[in-house]
Amino acid sequence: MQKLRHPHFLLPFLLIFSFGLFAQKTRVNLSGYIKEQGSKEPLVGANMWLQKQQTGSSTNTDGYFIISAPLQQKDTLIVSFVGYQSLKVPLSMQRDTLLNLVLSSSAVLQEVTIVADAPALAREQFGSTTLSGQQIESIPALLGESDVMRALQLTPGVQGGAEGSTGLFVRGGTPGQNLILLDGTTIYNTAHLFGFLSAFNPDAVKSVNLIRDGFPARYAGRLSSVVDVTMKDGNQEKHRKELSIGIISSRFFAEGPLKKQKTSYMAAVRTSYLSLIALPAAIQYRSGKRDELNSYWMYDVNLKLTHEISEREKISLSFFNGYDTWAVRQRASEDSYDFGLDWGNATLALRHTKALGKSLFLQNVVNYNYYNYRLINRFNSSDGKSSFINASSVRDFAGRSDLNWHVSPAFSFNAGIDLNNQYLRPGRTNYSGESQFLGADSTTQRGTQLNNLGAYLSQQFRPFKGLMLETGLRFNQYFTQEKQYSYLEPRLKLNYSWRSSQEAVQLSFSRMSQPIHLLSTNGAGLPNDVWIPATAQFGPEQSWQVGGGYRWQHRRLGLELGLEGYYKEMRNLIDYRQGLDYFEVSGQPWQNLVNGEGRGRSYGAEFSVNKTKGKLTGSLSYTWSKTDRQTPGVNQNQWYPFRYDRRHDFALTAQYPLNNGWKIAGTFEYQTGAAVTLPVAIQLTLNESLVPRFVFGGRNNRRMPDYHRLDIGLSHTTENKRSGEAQTWSFGMYNAYGRLNPYYVDYTAFSYNQDGRRVIEGNFGQRTLFRFVPYLTWAKKF
Repeated sequence: MQKLRHPHFLLPFLLIFSFGLFAQKTRVNLSGYIKEQGSKEPLVGANMWLQKQQTGSSTNTDGYFIISAPLQQKDTLIVSFVGYQSLKVPLSMQRDTLLNLVLSSSAVLQEVTIVADAPALAREQFGSTTLSGQQIESIPALLGESDVMRALQLTPGVQGGAEGSTGLFVRGGTPGQNLILLDGTTIYNTAHLFGFLSAFNPDAVKSVNLIRDGFPARYAGRLSSVVDVTMKDGNQEKHRKELSIGIISSRFFAEGPLKKQKTSYMAAVRTSYLSLIALPAAIQYRSGKRDELNSYWMYDVNLKLTHEISEREKISLSFFNGYDTWAVRQRASEDSYDFGLDWGNATLALRHTKALGKSLFLQNVVNYNYYNYRLINRFNSSDGKSSFINASSVRDFAGRSDLNWHVSPAFSFNAGIDLNNQYLRPGRTNYSGESQFLGADSTTQRGTQLNNLGAYLSQQFRPFKGLMLETGLRFNQYFTQEKQYSYLEPRLKLNYSWRSSQEAVQLSFSRMSQPIHLLSTNGAGLPNDVWIPATAQFGPEQSWQVGGGYRWQHRRLGLELGLEGYYKEMRNLIDYRQGLDYFEVSGQPWQNLVNGEGRGRSYGAEFSVNKTKGKLTGSLSYTWSKTDRQTPGVNQNQWYPFRYDRRHDFALTAQYPLNNGWKIAGTFEYQTGAAVTLPVAIQLTLNESLVPRFVFGGRNNRRMPDYHRLDIGLSHTTENKRSGEAQTWSFGMYNAYGRLNPYYVDYTAFSYNQDGRRVIEGNFGQRTLFRFVPYLTWAKKF
């Protein structure tokens, strides 16, 4: 082993560390939990602010916080959280103190005063967005179904894909470059109903945090973003249930204490009844009165048990299972054809947290995840029977441990280690039968083991008032069956705030790597997500990103303004060759079907305004961005626009309470049209068939028409204050003014005779998925 020849580079870190240990002797620690009154549900992202010291903190996913301040100075702690009354807590600051506080709209605690104008701490929210379950449910959504992923599409730097899709394209990335976590466990496919709904039941969601810049060192494995979804722990005080019935699905939610103040449960179930709606058609198909039948069914289940071992220690067990299945049956004369498609996720996570003393917080997580995708074709004819089944899957066993040490008011330290064993089977194809209709052979691509080891160190240093320096270094080791890859990933954030943290600027740098790739085909319009590991031929994807921004807030009015810019580069990107559809790639080794060593670059500016106080609340976001790709063998090796390169992206949301339990909400979106590849010429075949041969020029050489849409929602809630029961009717319109937004472009050909000659003409036209879409839902809490 080589010795360090220049160990003096460690001197600045040793000086900072020594300063932290010295300062530890002259300070007191304030720590504790912030919870919701009535349920004792931890509040994620609640803000604490010491008025005299002009310093503060925010709660983690357990509602836990730590603040350090100088010894023997009286001060006032102000606690605030969006949607809750703020609290003012007088403190003596003479010894370490444990605080367990609750927030509500009407709570008055001993020695605690409610204040209406407490400052919301100028949090380090550059490059990140945090939404509560209440905020998600207040946004009008497709068919009345509130959705986590669709709410995130309205935030700066985030774009949606096609109409109705819940996919996230973050700062020029793809959905496969987002790390989606549910209680710390990776979710590989977030789609229900081909992407019209996400897999996250809004009833079960406590909070969601999207990070697109300035990534903390504890996160790794994806290039573009982190979406960290936290499930509710369950009500510790009383049992509560909720039933919701909508147009396409219904939900049931239950929570309550198994042992008051100690053990709680949470259960959320959602299912669609599209198959029930199609029951008359199924009866007609079985009786021979119709020749085609479509059926669809989906469900998801969220379960969680939480036990507080002590006021400083907690353990939880969470389970999630989501599943979709789609079937099509057709027949003609003596022939019949059955098509089936199903996919799903299953996760299990065991999580333990403990506050060690007054300045340490430990978190341990062990989890399991399984994702599978399967396509089935069966064909029966007079020639015999044939079947074709293609499947892919991913299985994870993972564990991690994270330690936070609040050394002093000026210094905090984080460290952690994580292990992940993945087993990926990109393709298993089984073909049987006599008919050659399907034209496939049975193949089994050998499953691949991928072991990931990661470790990180990071620190936050505040040398003087207003300045915060956060540095981190992460080590990732990827063990594939063919090769090992090692990466050092530095993370850096420099933040300076002034005017009692009402204004702040920040610079950040992040380097990321990703050991797995997501391959998706678009030719057949199927949600064909095939995850493949890095190999010796196709290494891990890599990126680096630099960002900067300015934020301002007006405390009295509850206004926040943000302006950010970024530049990002990516390499080792892979994709299917142009023009391949699902059936061309099924059953073949993926290595023979892709282009590798692709590059990407994206840069842009993001502007946002949030209003959190007063009757009228809402947000505005605007993003200007440019995203390009370069792939060997594509577009003559020249740079070309990314499929979802949208120059302008604008979103506006607003909510306003009316009288007598009525509330109105609206959302407006505008996006530049997506890039699309259209032929530059059409060549007819010699037999003058209506099926043309297209001659293509550059990749993504044209633009779809611009996309814009207005959604309006109205709700009415009646509540029995004595029993606590509430009933809500919600109705509204998706795409209220009926904009014919493009979903895809297709070619239509036709022929006619003119002067004794056959003339063939054709044109390209856009197809629209949704125009006016009304919705109606009913929900009851009891």
